[in-house]
Amino acid sequence: MEIPSPLRCELPSPIFIFSNCKFLFSESELETPTLGKFPQGTLRNFRISIMKIIVVILFTLTLSINSFAQNKINNNKFISLSVGQTSFGTGDILGPGITIEFSKKLSKRDTYFWRQFLLGAEFKLETGARQPEVINPTVIQSFYQTTNLVFSPKGTFFPFPKTFLRGINISVGASVGYTYQTTESQASYTYDSLSHNIIRTSYLEYNNGVLIGYRVTAGYEYFIARHLLLGAKVDFDSYSNGDINTLLAGKIGYRF
Repeated sequence: MEIPSPLRCELPSPIFIFSNCKFLFSESELETPTLGKFPQGTLRNFRISIMKIIVVILFTLTLSINSFAQNKINNNKFISLSVGQTSFGTGDILGPGITIEFSKKLSKRDTYFWRQFLLGAEFKLETGARQPEVINPTVIQSFYQTTNLVFSPKGTFFPFPKTFLRGINISVGASVGYTYQTTESQASYTYDSLSHNIIRTSYLEYNNGVLIGYRVTAGYEYFIARHLLLGAKVDFDSYSNGDINTLLAGKIGYRF
């Protein structure tokens, strides 16, 4: 006698797994059987049907996870941190510089320009100081200190895709921020006859104000993993107060 299968599933689509399952238990089969009375063929078919459902569910979840991960990568959002040394003016003043950048590919157009173009923003903190130095009684080096906090919206372009130079990029953007400057405007000397030391008195002048300018950046990036990148860059900043600063920095970033 042919034993009917207790579970029949028609699966036209993984989304409707449970809505199309038809359970064909007869009234007698709904009674709880003992191990000796439970048909072995029915048990085997039931297990096979359950395994098919589990496989379909796992397959659907795998496709969903892969699709989600691929969409996240295709968004091409980047965040990066750069740390290096800033040269202020002619290079006689040096100090640390830090930038934090966020950028995103806004367009999905399949053209040369839009595939390689990103729009973003960058925050920069740079500071430097020159300590006073008495070279001889007539020639001195005065004290000077400056700190700039700057925000720069910018566009970034990668001109050499699909080559070994694809990591080279150029960025251009405007800059707006605030500067704190302390300048030694005057100094006087007093000779102490008891200690035989020269005492130097400085008069400081503070020049704080808003900065406006532009920034041009040349850099190189390389992905060492699917989401992690390393690189280097050079920033050229020109400000409304006449300062021209250069930042040479290493870079680490993450794509999500």
